[in-house]
Amino acid sequence: MSNYNNYVQEKVLDSAYTLTDTEAEFGNEINTIGVRKIVLYVTLDVNNSLNVRIRPNFRLTTSGSNYLPALEVISATETKIQDNYFELDNDADQRQIIEIPLDGCVPFVKLSAWAGTVGVAAGSITSLEIIKHRG
Repeated sequence: MSNYNNYVQEKVLDSAYTLTDTEAEFGNEINTIGVRKIVLYVTLDVNNSLNVRIRPNFRLTTSGSNYLPALEVISATETKIQDNYFELDNDADQRQIIEIPLDGCVPFVKLSAWAGTVGVAAGSITSLEIIKHRG
């Protein structure tokens, strides 16, 4: 973990997460008390999976109930936001940056992921690190 005054860098995923066609939580819960936004640095090995989806679940307490964020569409081609999740529809191995605004009002975030179609060889999220921005 690195700390440079306005931001903190953390590793969220300890080992690769294999995607299924059912949404499931993965990685460590993220303490976001006082954080204005988080930026996800996602490395994805697609294999035969299509339309990988990542959803931030907002929580008031650690391990508490999930609240879904209100997200808006920002792109209809490669990385898009719909139905309260981010969909990576560029079906190739990739590294993506996803920015999630929190405005200091979301104490905890737990991520979930799944693939629209898994295929013969399931894809995986091979690494996921975040930057918490407090500025």
